[in-house]
Amino acid sequence: MAPRPVADKLRFDGYELDVRAGELRKHGLRLRLRGQPLQLLEMLLERAGQVVTRHELQSRIWPAKTFVDFDHGLHNAIARIREVLGDSAETPRYIETLPRRGYRFIGALDEEPGRQTVLSREQNSLWANTFEERFAVILKLQSEITRAIAREVDVRLRPPNLTRPTRSRSLNAEAHECYYKGRYCWNKRTEDSLQQALEYFQQTVQHDSTYADGYLGLADTLNILGYYNVMPPREAFPKAKAAAIRALQLDDSLGEAHATLGVVKRDFQWDWQGAEDEFQRAIELNSGYAESHHWYATLLNMLGRPEQALNAMLAALELDPISLAINTDLGRTFYFARQYDRAIKQFKKTMEFDRTFGITYLWLGRVLEQQGFLDEAISHLEKGTSIIGGSAYARAQLAYGYARAGRKNDALEILQQLRELSQRRYVSPYDIAMIHLGLGDHDEAFAALNQAAAERCHWLGYLRVEPQLDALRADARFADLLSRLGILGRSALE
Repeated sequence: MAPRPVADKLRFDGYELDVRAGELRKHGLRLRLRGQPLQLLEMLLERAGQVVTRHELQSRIWPAKTFVDFDHGLHNAIARIREVLGDSAETPRYIETLPRRGYRFIGALDEEPGRQTVLSREQNSLWANTFEERFAVILKLQSEITRAIAREVDVRLRPPNLTRPTRSRSLNAEAHECYYKGRYCWNKRTEDSLQQALEYFQQTVQHDSTYADGYLGLADTLNILGYYNVMPPREAFPKAKAAAIRALQLDDSLGEAHATLGVVKRDFQWDWQGAEDEFQRAIELNSGYAESHHWYATLLNMLGRPEQALNAMLAALELDPISLAINTDLGRTFYFARQYDRAIKQFKKTMEFDRTFGITYLWLGRVLEQQGFLDEAISHLEKGTSIIGGSAYARAQLAYGYARAGRKNDALEILQQLRELSQRRYVSPYDIAMIHLGLGDHDEAFAALNQAAAERCHWLGYLRVEPQLDALRADARFADLLSRLGILGRSALE
């Protein structure tokens, strides 16, 4: 079948691709799709219903003179199209994958100007038949990587920008060594390891004040310290922002720094659209950086967009299949979507991968609480708290579990410990709120949540989707909190 005559505008399901302007819109709103992904979508629309082969795509979009990994570029372009369209490789509405052959647009074009009728393949629930095929490939890759690591080295020291072409520069050996040590500590995600990472990244920029990745590592560590309530948000996140901006001043092609700024806008400024813009800019500059997709998925979870969050998290996992943080946060994506069985399966798989990552135990405990398995939940919460080192965040979650299980005295004991600890170091009001919530004291819980809002605690970003907070949703004070955070509505791109 010959290609259809090329039109100036191609329409489907409310979308309009303006070929001449090189823009994709939905209901008149321009979406962030450009470059090779936009060209690829145009080819698929021109041949709607037909298979466009990998060879044809390579010849037109990635000619021989283009110095790029074709497979990597094609994968990322397809992933970007699906992300913008809210599509799924497992239950596609628009883009179908034909393994080793190519791709096909399976929707139906509306060639009549003005009509925007839904004519795509009948939608199936994402959760009914979700990600098993794609995830099986990831599991196989994880197994292969694990065996390779076991043969070579006992730790993983990969810098975050390994996939990004770097500018030619003379590296300071001491700075580079400190940087790698910092990333190793950063990946462990315990309170002590994060403090060590902070010291290593500070040493990195002391050895070489022009080392952009050193400032990036510093910013990422400060973000995590703020994320897990180790540092006050008003101290951690502004410092992270300054370090990320310094990294961009040294290297304006550093897409990773835009992802880091996206975290600041998401977790501290509560600038949801600004955060989305930063993450999309990061992916545009370096689509191979896993954390950009990972942190973007977290934003999508907060905004109550679970299908897009799952797609973004799987994209991150494909890029970094042995990341314990990403594996754990895939489980969190199911947790926030109330898909508890899938969350449990994912957390347990992650724990089999590495049994020393305490965060996973805490989240598995939270899922088991929601299912009513309180004794088992407490067992995992205690294990996670022990591994992490008794952080205030972990102890608060444990106290919540104790309270839910009727162990009021144990919960009150931790509450008193945290109050005493707050005289010496930062303890987040959100952690205090969770204990009061578990104890059933809603007035004290709201008082602490309001204090958390005044301190810009990032956990409030999950208000819309956090199951632990369901007991408060009917209270008018809860709606007031949502309104203050500006997360009642959907993203501006929806």
